[in-house]
Amino acid sequence: MPALELCLLVKDYFAHKYNLTDLVRTQEQDYPIQMLKLLVDGEAVGKLPCDGILATKVRSYFSRYRELFYKSKEKVLMRRRRPMERLVARADVIILPQVSHLEVMQLAHDQQAHVGHDQTVAYILQKFDWPGLHKDVARYINSCHVCQTSKFPKKRMKFPLKPLESGGPNELLQVDHLKLSTTEEGYQGVLMMVDHFSKYAVAKPYCVFYAKEKCQLVMDHWISE
Repeated sequence: MPALELCLLVKDYFAHKYNLTDLVRTQEQDYPIQMLKLLVDGEAVGKLPCDGILATKVRSYFSRYRELFYKSKEKVLMRRRRPMERLVARADVIILPQVSHLEVMQLAHDQQAHVGHDQTVAYILQKFDWPGLHKDVARYINSCHVCQTSKFPKKRMKFPLKPLESGGPNELLQVDHLKLSTTEEGYQGVLMMVDHFSKYAVAKPYCVFYAKEKCQLVMDHWISE
């Protein structure tokens, strides 16, 4: 990734505090990233020099993207995107140091109308990634005071249920998401498309939870066909 593009990517989130030099320095001071660099550089012989929980987290993350890590000319550790990820974002992602995790999660969750886990992760993955991202986001949302106090309304409103009706094929398309364990190819779930009238169904895997990718799957495998 060119230095100018990398600088702009950093400033999108941290223009008021950080620059590229700060990013390089905080990566060098970040212990999990240093463990990840040992694996990327092939310098890890036997056990990683850290506790078992961190070693498991870093090794699991490394094995998922083994061939995609690289260091930019500015010595920033980054990850290339898989082909399916590039449908929604082409720029490579920065491996973000721990010192910036909280600020980025606040931006991706609090300042985005307190969206759910998958949307928060998707927002972060537009620019960044790190070992244990999904668990960190889940922990952050579970501790969010706004989300916990507004999770269940005090008074539930009841509305009469009415059956959905359709008069012919392709009049009404029902779409749903099925979250699965991440596969070796990077797929994280399946998009289900069912014609309400004929019950004809199509299932297609996806890598990232973006609305743009879902729309593209519907266009390519339902509307175009």
